[in-house]
Amino acid sequence: FFFGPMALEVLRYPTAASRAYNAVSVPAAAIQAPEPQRGTCWWTAVVSFSVVVMVLTAIIAPTGHRNVLQRYTISSTSASAMRASLSPLRYTPHGPGVPQTALSHQPGINSRGATHHQASLGAPASGGVTIPGWGGKPVTIPGAIPLSPVTRALDDYRPPEDWPYRPQSFKRMDETSDTGFYIIPRFVKHIDDEAIDALTALYAAVFSTGPAGKSAFLDLCSSWVSHYPKDLKASRVAITGMNWLELAANRQATEWTRKDLNGDTHLPYDDNSFDFITNVVSVDYLTKPREVFQEMHRVMKPGGVAVISFSNRCFFTKAIAMWIADMNDGRGHARIVANYFRFNPSGGWVNISTVDISPGYGTWNPSNPMWVVTAVKA
Repeated sequence: FFFGPMALEVLRYPTAASRAYNAVSVPAAAIQAPEPQRGTCWWTAVVSFSVVVMVLTAIIAPTGHRNVLQRYTISSTSASAMRASLSPLRYTPHGPGVPQTALSHQPGINSRGATHHQASLGAPASGGVTIPGWGGKPVTIPGAIPLSPVTRALDDYRPPEDWPYRPQSFKRMDETSDTGFYIIPRFVKHIDDEAIDALTALYAAVFSTGPAGKSAFLDLCSSWVSHYPKDLKASRVAITGMNWLELAANRQATEWTRKDLNGDTHLPYDDNSFDFITNVVSVDYLTKPREVFQEMHRVMKPGGVAVISFSNRCFFTKAIAMWIADMNDGRGHARIVANYFRFNPSGGWVNISTVDISPGYGTWNPSNPMWVVTAVKA
């Protein structure tokens, strides 16, 4: 009885946070609670019980409820239908991949003569995984999971000889203008705090291999935060994104450009401009990845590092078809991104690496998964 009147007020006046969480705009009239009737109290008991259940669920449930983006998992029937529709494209559940033998075990593959990490990849190194950083310098990523299927995504995998994807692979449920979709600013975090901390720790490790205090950074598909280390010392931090209000609020950026990469893939920067290029939970929205990755290669300095990170949440209707076939297939998605590097341009990227930095991996209460693919410009 205590929660009844309170619950009715919550139902009558839903908060902005609850609307953002569901990612659906619902008119207030559509969810207005009925007026209580005199002489009856059964509704009070029902509402009270519902509120108690919701409170207990919020306490017990995993931390994923804190995100504005929902975790979407397609049913096995829907996933099968999606794969069947892509079968003429030679699509496989995990996507054609790039083996370590093709990318990392060839002597001299790095033009700077740097040794590759794969000799140690999969073996614990100070509690993490070692990957190539700037110029191919080995760097250990703390908290990375050596034996994760994502970290080992490129093990013993046969690469495709040619670009394996077809236009249908990049179709989306919602093909309307991306500019219109992102016109309203979203000052939210698309992954939870634990995943953000893990990504920031990876950034700190990888960025430490670059020129101290002189590195130039480019954050593609950015927003009001880039998740870079707070004490980052840089000569330049350029960001691109879809909403100018979000971009203008990014305190680490020294410059920003509103850019729809699905419309115009050209990056407005000179050749060989950046030491590091990053992209966070946005690679799954790219409908022209070949052109974007070629542009990334053009504006990257030789020896520079690209860091592409992703999770299992998205704006479902805007993600490409082959990605949403299984939102939890981190290994398959890592192979897709590895292919983006492998072919765009061919031979232009070396030391392609995959690493799983998911917090709480293998526990009862994991955080959002966090998967990363990196590559060094040859």
